[in-house]
Amino acid sequence: MKDDENIKFVVTHYRRGCFAVKPGLRRMGFRQATWTPVRIAASVAVVAVLSATAAIMITHRYFASSPETVSSEQRSTLPQKEVKPAAVSVSVIDFEATPLPEVVAKIRDVYGVDVINLPENAESYRLSLHYEGNAADLVETINETLGTEMKIKDQ
Repeated sequence: MKDDENIKFVVTHYRRGCFAVKPGLRRMGFRQATWTPVRIAASVAVVAVLSATAAIMITHRYFASSPETVSSEQRSTLPQKEVKPAAVSVSVIDFEATPLPEVVAKIRDVYGVDVINLPENAESYRLSLHYEGNAADLVETINETLGTEMKIKDQ
């Protein structure tokens, strides 16, 4: 019985569009935002400028600052690995059936590091190699290739 009264009330008072969302929001004072091409372009420009600003700030803070100008708080977030410049410099070096003592001399000339623990029969080892990288990785590659145990002095 109660259901019949509810249905009768809805049927007598129903108006087309009275439960529509857009007119209801408009009656409450909300406007629907229209995305025009100008607003879209302005939004894209703002995002691009903010992204570029963030990239510049990060690059300046972590890569352009000298150690003297970095505060102790910033210094704690930077990597604290000790790096030896001679072993880290990247160079290209080529060998073609070169005896191992000549290879070691060339590494000393190019990278400025001394290689120790040469095998006793170092003259019998020949190396053909094109290498681009640092001295530590080069010596490690030679050790793996020739089965030697050479090391960079003071490392």
